[in-house]
Amino acid sequence: MNYRIKRLSALALIMILLATLAFNVYAAPQPVAYNSGTRHEVCSSLSDAAQDYYSADFAYDRLSRQSSDQLLISLRALMTSTHTYTAVYSDCRDLAPNTDCENGEGINKQLTTIYTSYQSSYSEYNKGSGWNREHVWPKSLGGFNTDGAGADLHHIRPSENRTNSARGNLKYGYVTGGASINGNLSGLKGGDKGSFYEPLDNAKGDVARICLYVYVRYGGELTKCSNITNVFQSIDVLLEWCALDPVDEWEMGRNDVVEGVQGNRNVFIDYPEYAWLLFGKQLPADMTTPSGKASQTPPVSDNEQTADGACDHTFSEWESIGDGAKFRACIYCGMHEFSSPKGADGAIYTSIFIAVGAFFAVGAVIGIVLVYRRKNKKPA
Repeated sequence: MNYRIKRLSALALIMILLATLAFNVYAAPQPVAYNSGTRHEVCSSLSDAAQDYYSADFAYDRLSRQSSDQLLISLRALMTSTHTYTAVYSDCRDLAPNTDCENGEGINKQLTTIYTSYQSSYSEYNKGSGWNREHVWPKSLGGFNTDGAGADLHHIRPSENRTNSARGNLKYGYVTGGASINGNLSGLKGGDKGSFYEPLDNAKGDVARICLYVYVRYGGELTKCSNITNVFQSIDVLLEWCALDPVDEWEMGRNDVVEGVQGNRNVFIDYPEYAWLLFGKQLPADMTTPSGKASQTPPVSDNEQTADGACDHTFSEWESIGDGAKFRACIYCGMHEFSSPKGADGAIYTSIFIAVGAFFAVGAVIGIVLVYRRKNKKPA
């Protein structure tokens, strides 16, 4: 009897352990902070979390001199390698009072919708005059559903039901002579629609930076996300909207909160400058950004690595890799150089000699075995 009780107790403990592990895998990190930022108040400094996020390898002064292609690779590597928690679709609903509240009001279950800046209550989710989850990059234009890119907290935003429905899956762009989109309340406008969807000016920068995030973070995995013009009228319109509606304190606060959950950040909120560099465009020197780097970034033609891929190469310090051999890399294009006591190519030649020697040694062993077997073969 005691033996059976012990076995049952052990099984119960194992079940509890497995349940705990499962919860840790699928549950968002707790506790989650509240967004303390204010909407439409221009952000002119990086948050402490933003400053801590960028290591020396991903410092702006280094990445800003890379070619457009290399910059895309670097930013994708940064936002992917630090993406430690994969949100599920329910997180985009349950954490909305944390990520999308203003001035910390999420503690009262309040949140702000993306296109109209209307403050709603969490309890109004999916109700007639309430809010729902908006895929800023429409699912049909991105090739995802409600997981992965379709459940990323940097991407999914609360939107009023009516505005979300009227927007549909239209690409973003300028609308002339289109229809006005009205919000849930009388007099509340959510933009215009025609061949494209044009949100209000105070939301244009938000959607541009979100789409840039999806383009870089998921463009290597999803074909439809690998071209920004699949969701925007043109690259020029995208950049115009980034400049027209600069990053506000609220976006920076939201970036901090989402980083606390997922582990990664939207780099285009911290450094909007990357949007221009990514497409080889000249930065507006008078643009206000959190880092203040827009006016300090060299013109595109002065960058160390030019648009045609040529690089003047500025190498890091030599680093020892053992046996007197050393290694260094260009801080802009990543080209490697090796050095050894035998000269710059010594390590390469040594490797070749070892490989050739090994080849002949193996051949000799095989030859000896064949001769031995032939001598000892019994006559038929």
